[in-house]
Amino acid sequence: MIGAGLPRTGTTSMKSALSILLDGPIYHMFEVFKNGDVDRKFWIEACHQKKTDKEWKDFLEGRGYRGGLDYPPALFYK
Repeated sequence: MIGAGLPRTGTTSMKSALSILLDGPIYHMFEVFKNGDVDRKFWIEACHQKKTDKEWKDFLEGRGYRGGLDYPPALFYK
């Protein structure tokens, strides 16, 4: 699940609600700051070269995330 809306539009409360409904964590811009270099490196690479479905799944699902919203995930929604 990707929330492809704009940031600053209630994404923090949406993150809280979705984590309850989807029974797990939701990736949000907060995670980039919290997780540091690993996450920053992934997003910088994604801006320069298309990531495979497996890379996206490993990065999000492989780390336990049930969905994503706000930036940067919304930038890559297709």
